[in-house]
Amino acid sequence: MELTKASKHVLAQIYKLYKERRSEGMDKDDASSFASSMWGGPKFEDFDYAEEELRKKDYIKSDVTGGFVLTDSAIAMMENLPKETVKEWIDLISKLIP
Repeated sequence: MELTKASKHVLAQIYKLYKERRSEGMDKDDASSFASSMWGGPKFEDFDYAEEELRKKDYIKSDVTGGFVLTDSAIAMMENLPKETVKEWIDLISKLIP
């Protein structure tokens, strides 16, 4: 799985929010759906840069409202990564920008 560092960071942020939603009792469909930031949805650092790459890898799918859905393939891939790898992805950008 080849992703740029920015895309790894964005995917990790999205997955972290997905996991938080699931732990709060949200069902999988709702937890994996994200509204457009224009409509009050979450803002993910570097999302505009990473969105196309994540769509091409089938990790997110755009919806008709301008939002997106975290796909099953992205969830499965993230579930199979070691927790330390996910944490590294989240920390990537903060280490690159002084």
